[in-house]
Amino acid sequence: DGLCAAIHGAAQVMAGAYETVLVVAHAKPSLSNYEDITLWAMEPVFAQSMGLDFRSCAGLQAAAMAREDDGAEARWAKTAARRRNASGSNMTARNILSSAARALPLRKGMAAPLADGACAVILRRGVAGRDKDKICVAGLGHDLEAHNLGDRDLAKASGLARACDRAYARAGIDRKDLGIDLIEPCALYPHEEELVLKAAGIEGGCLIAPQGGLFEGYVPIAAGLSRLVACVSHMRGHESCARTLAHGAWGPAGQGQAVMLLERSAL
Repeated sequence: DGLCAAIHGAAQVMAGAYETVLVVAHAKPSLSNYEDITLWAMEPVFAQSMGLDFRSCAGLQAAAMAREDDGAEARWAKTAARRRNASGSNMTARNILSSAARALPLRKGMAAPLADGACAVILRRGVAGRDKDKICVAGLGHDLEAHNLGDRDLAKASGLARACDRAYARAGIDRKDLGIDLIEPCALYPHEEELVLKAAGIEGGCLIAPQGGLFEGYVPIAAGLSRLVACVSHMRGHESCARTLAHGAWGPAGQGQAVMLLERSAL
């Protein structure tokens, strides 16, 4: 995911290797069948022979979460409708639940629409006095879980929790008092949003993807980087928003996770 490139660029700036770094991510899924391509990202001997792709992996993850949660599907339908409507659609939870089954309990309406796109971010070393009112990177973290689905608990985003802990530690904040005003989760499905919020320790009082998140259009590779842009854009337009968390994910059932914590500069 492109947010990993941003983390790499930020690390280069922090290490003093460069003063300014340009980070770019792009994808054009309209050129091919995206789900067919994700099949080839799976383990080749067993997973590919069973036809497992990223969509079916997401369905298995959602099923694991819903196993002891009778209200999960209805709740996810409401979340999907809310995200779609924020990005300009006119949907109801009933519309979502009546849409075609994709990888039960997931339905077509629960998936963010694929889109072609590109995203670019410039990272620059801050200078005292010059960058007093700028937005800075306060913390960052990433993690990679086991590839095989049977080797991890799909109902928990343990890798994301570890990535968040690294970001929080660098920023010097505690999970008991995060003070995060906005989170932009890289959630292709509503159950993934729930996983992100729980793993990040986000509870009430935090704004979640006010513009619809990936339901504006899911661009593979660029998705997480676009969440960073969304965080910065919101902070620039809302002075009361002082701390945000951008999230990126990739791989089957969120195997890879990345986060970047942003704050207003104190330079």
